[in-house]
Amino acid sequence: MSDAPKVSVIVPMYNAERFINFCVTSILQQTFENFEVILVDDCSTDKTLDIVRNFSDARIKILRTKKNSGYPGTVRNVGLNAAIGKYIFFMDHDDVILPNAFEVLVDVAEKNNADAVNTTTWYASSNFTDKDDMKVQQIKLNPPAPVSENVKVRLWDEIVLMGVHVAPWCFFIAGNFLSTTK
Repeated sequence: MSDAPKVSVIVPMYNAERFINFCVTSILQQTFENFEVILVDDCSTDKTLDIVRNFSDARIKILRTKKNSGYPGTVRNVGLNAAIGKYIFFMDHDDVILPNAFEVLVDVAEKNNADAVNTTTWYASSNFTDKDDMKVQQIKLNPPAPVSENVKVRLWDEIVLMGVHVAPWCFFIAGNFLSTTK
């Protein structure tokens, strides 16, 4: 699919009215423009949906869970199932991303043929000026393991022992690594 976005940004939301405008605005201001934004609302009871519906950008998809899951991982999976980008990037609804983050992350991933790029400095910081200031680490992981493999041991060996910060929003991940359907 040549018209598919290069990056799918997945943002789980629950009662996010205080922050979601800043989050989405920071995504839409990226210097790298070939992305989709998948906003997944977990049955918010505030004005979250009203706020995100006011954005008029064709790259935004708004999804909603049928009932509140109470867990952002479940909501992220809803977004992941809808994602069509080559790379997946998770953000929380109270995150703000730097304008050139996707440009840098795509560049590092593609130059290194990495399955994942780990960074904890993509968010706003007063001393960040360009990609040379961004601390990134490319990661080449083994292909997805069979169900019988102990995934916790594998993650510990491949990620934690490598000194990689582990949180969903710290990774820029190749979509085909996360799913066998991509």
